[in-house]
Amino acid sequence: MEIKTCTPIAGTCHQPAVGTGKRPVEHCRRHYLEAISADIVRAEVLGAVGITDVRTGRSVERGGMVELDPVETSIAQLVYAGHIRVLDTDPKPAKKG
Repeated sequence: MEIKTCTPIAGTCHQPAVGTGKRPVEHCRRHYLEAISADIVRAEVLGAVGITDVRTGRSVERGGMVELDPVETSIAQLVYAGHIRVLDTDPKPAKKG
């Protein structure tokens, strides 16, 4: 298996590229998180199963907030199973009156 190095948008990075293959394996961990930052979904963990946070790599237990990569994680299945509740990412302004 070929080891790829990071190809950031700007500059040079010599860290190994990471990924599972659903997204192209082209960035190191730091640049991967920068590249997907607009796609990351925040959720509250509801179930008894710990959910791994994409940013920290740590398991988040019930009551905690977790960040997920929607390409690498089946968010719909986690919601359906009652493990998470997706948080509103674009809150509506309060109504006047």
